[in-house]
Amino acid sequence: MALNLTVGILAHAQRYSPDRLSYYGEQFAAVNTALQEHGLPEHQEPDEIEAWSVEMFGHSGLPTLLRIAAHLWAGSGVPEPAKRGVAGVPETGSDPALLAYYDDVQKWLRDGAPRCRMAYEHLILHSDDRGYYLPARFPQVIFTPPSLNVAGTMIGSAPVLMDECRQLLGALAVPPDLDLQGDELREAVSSPGRGEGWHRYGIEIESCLNLLAACQRSLDTGAAVVFTSG
Repeated sequence: MALNLTVGILAHAQRYSPDRLSYYGEQFAAVNTALQEHGLPEHQEPDEIEAWSVEMFGHSGLPTLLRIAAHLWAGSGVPEPAKRGVAGVPETGSDPALLAYYDDVQKWLRDGAPRCRMAYEHLILHSDDRGYYLPARFPQVIFTPPSLNVAGTMIGSAPVLMDECRQLLGALAVPPDLDLQGDELREAVSSPGRGEGWHRYGIEIESCLNLLAACQRSLDTGAAVVFTSG
């Protein structure tokens, strides 16, 4: 199953899936309720723009990027590339840094500990297959109550996610002019863990650059970044 990032979901639905218009209308109404509860301005999703979409590296690519972010949060530096398991799928679910990150989150969710901003939270504290990033800057990820039925539960900020992705690219020493569609990155994606330097992290870098492109499109158009599976 593919994982897509779409910017301009209402415009996309009007053209390709009109039966989904009411669903997304309800979703953005729920998102705005959550924004109001946090004292933030409402989001007005445009419906007359050219929709933009990109397919990610399945559902296994994004977790490899989260893993690197968690290791940087833990102060252990950039880890070795994720080991490959069955059918070459990266093994990230038992990564100690990610588990420690989520454990810290569970402490304040479960115990009512003070909510503090965590490094890379807009990347890590977000569903990897559903949900929204809005073209507005707010420091902490918004956790929505189950009653609102917001897809993915957590709402992120596109400009803050951009900041986090740029930090990750810097940590990986990625050349600033690396072409997302170029042969050099394509080769790194097809041979993860091989080569030297950033070339060992092709899947992570492709995921990061796709997120950056989606966030930039979001800021340019005022539309949310929407995670969809299909």
